[in-house]
Amino acid sequence: MANQIFETTIFFRCPRCGSADFVSLEVPEFDFTSDKMSDHTSEGPTCIECKNCEQEFDGNAQCNAYDCRVVLDDFPELSFHGDPPSFSAEENGFWENYEPPDSPIRVFLESIENMSSLVGNPVEIWGDSQLLNRMIFAQTITSLEQYLFDRAVKDVLKNHDLLGKLVSQDRFLLSEKFTLRDIFENKDILVDKVKIHLAKILYHNLERVRALYGILYRIDVSSQKDQWKFLLLAISYRHDCVHRNGRNIDGEKIVVFDADFVKELISTTKAFVVRVENDVNLYFFENDSEWGLF
Repeated sequence: MANQIFETTIFFRCPRCGSADFVSLEVPEFDFTSDKMSDHTSEGPTCIECKNCEQEFDGNAQCNAYDCRVVLDDFPELSFHGDPPSFSAEENGFWENYEPPDSPIRVFLESIENMSSLVGNPVEIWGDSQLLNRMIFAQTITSLEQYLFDRAVKDVLKNHDLLGKLVSQDRFLLSEKFTLRDIFENKDILVDKVKIHLAKILYHNLERVRALYGILYRIDVSSQKDQWKFLLLAISYRHDCVHRNGRNIDGEKIVVFDADFVKELISTTKAFVVRVENDVNLYFFENDSEWGLF
């Protein structure tokens, strides 16, 4: 795993500039010699870099198989909780060979219709009446993320203008540096790096998606304010739903996942994606580029 790091993702609010974003950071590895999940723990120093002001903050990470807590050295009153740590994907692996579907919108609509057909089924397991609804909720968010990723990757790979806009305006790609040897050994290095960059974006971070789609298509995915507000609210429950089985950090059960909430999420997500798809196609039409309706 020479090209991999053991990392977690946290929602970090910078104590210096106040900006907030999802940040990936390296944390100490577990001792995997034990078969017991309870023994998979680690503690040690880490460092968080603010994406906005580029200030670095040293801290201490305490991780287990279910959670990761980071406390800053200079701000001990602040703590941040993140996803269970795991090894990052190797850069020279899956994403370089990934090919998005021909029609991301069709894949999304098929998935969302399947989710819609499951809502309202009277399922209760171990006394948990919202278990199925939470699964539908999580899959709906995943379908949204996959569409946003596949749409961007598909377009950037086939449209040189979009590729140029991304590498010239995305501040993370602007920081990439290549040697002549790198370019000689891999003539596709630019496209490979862009694919990996797009794959590392957390597409449930809708603010990050708004910036990305603004660069690529000159559209504002947040233009429908009520729709945007509801999606931000729904996604705020994602971490607790996916990683804590519907409980918050204090162990309290989140009970918003009734049938009405999940139905509203499905309908709002579908309306959001269809609007984005139409706006993207309109951009291609107005700019005399390749485009296609779903």
